[in-house]
This record gives sequence, structure tokens and C-alpha cells, in this order.
Amino acid sequence: MITIEQIISYSQTSVNDENGDRIKLAEYVDLLNDIAMDIGEKTQIWIGRYVATPNPSATPLATPPLKVNIPFTDTLGNVLSPYRFIRMVRSSTNNDGTAGWTECREWSQQAVGATSGGHASFPQNNYQLSNNAFSTQFYNDSTGGTNTVDDSRTINFPNGFDVDEQLVIDFIQTRPFTLTQWTNPTNVSIPDFLRNPFTYGLLYKLQERLYNKGDESMLGRAERTKTMYEKYLREAMGYSHNLLDNKSTPQSFPRVWLPA
Repeated sequence: MITIEQIISYSQTSVNDENGDRIKLAEYVDLLNDIAMDIGEKTQIWIGRYVATPNPSATPLATPPLKVNIPFTDTLGNVLSPYRFIRMVRSSTNNDGTAGWTECREWSQQAVGATSGGHASFPQNNYQLSNNAFSTQFYNDSTGGTNTVDDSRTINFPNGFDVDEQLVIDFIQTRPFTLTQWTNPTNVSIPDFLRNPFTYGLLYKLQERLYNKGDESMLGRAERTKTMYEKYLREAMGYSHNLLDNKSTPQSFPRVWLPA
């Protein structure tokens, strides 16, 4: 692992700003947060888990809830920032009476909404959605009120949650971390294979900012650094998405599936 402190140190030296006179700490923090979101979205390696009990026996609801909200940050202040779901399961009971899990699948808001309202899921066929169906919204509708866009995700289900029924969601995070001026950079680490995307991404942003502040010498350097940043980011995306076992057969898939 490499620390954010090392990334900042290298970048300061590269732009002749060892004392932090040309670029202030707050600017480094803003630029690194921006770069982290880009890299997090494209490599998709930061994974989060959210476990909810929408209808706990301690405070059971008269009307079983149909919605669950994954907040941008949890109650401890940890950044969740859900980007794409990997797997979602609801607790269930197997045929033999033992506890089990049912994997969920996403459907359209119209289909889920029609089912929860007691109507046919689809107007053209007889297929009816079950408990494991869900739809997503990009605004916070967990309280049934304000529909605030706060980078959380509201998940709608066609049927309410039983008492103490659990929901477990594994997802990709948009934002791997959030830096502030008071963050200890030695405590924030990134995988070694992302050192070049972070380093050249920050360096490109610094050079661009210095050029905008009047340093004409940074224009050509920023263009070359941007090229290097894009190159290393593509390499990191390939590394994170492809098979890591050298003995495995390389896989290729068509971009568009042809009809049978």
C-alpha cells in the first residue's frame, strides 16, 4: 500500500512546491478527492456492504415497509456512496423450515410500483413479481417525504418486510474516501497498482491549476501529464477488471449480443 502523504510529497516536489506556497493544503485535498472519485468509478475496486433490518421486532411497524435507503454516509460517518449493486439478498425461510437467503433482481419502477399497489406487474403478460424484485431511485425517499437528492439510493420492493427480516447489499462505492484538511494522510492508503493513476492524476490537476494561476510553463507539462494519467488509468482498469490468474484462459465478449 502507498499513502496519500507519499502522493502529495511527490507531487509537491514535481511542481517545485515543497513548502506548500504555490498550492495550499485545501487545494490538494479538493484535487485528491476529485481524482479519487474518477478512479473509484472506473476501476470499481472499492466495495461496501450495507445490512438493514427494515422492520425490527424492537419497534415493529403496523404497515411493513416497502423501502430501504442506503445513505451516502452511515451513522459512524463512514462513506458508503453506492455506485452499482453487486449482490442483494433478503432473508427467507427454506422449505424445510431453516433460515436461508433469496437473491434479489432489479426491475423497472413501474413494474415494482404496480405490484406493490396490488396490480398486475406487467400489462402484457401474467408474470407477477415476487419479494425478491426491487427498483432503485437516485433520491432519498426513505421517509416517504422530501425526495432529497443526497447521493443515497432508495430501494423499492413490491412486498413489505416481515418482522426482523434482513436485507444485505454488497455494492461498488463511487467515493473510496473523503479527505479533509484535518485528515492524517499517513492513515489513508491506496493499493500499489493505483499509485501511478493517483500520482499523475494529482500532478495533472496541480499543473492545470498553476497554469490557470498564470504559470505559462505549466501548459505543455499539463498536457503531457494528462496523457500519462489516462494511460495509467486505462492500465489500472484493465488490471482490476480482467482475470488475475495467469493459468486461466483469457475471455472476450461481444460488445453487442446478436439475436439467436
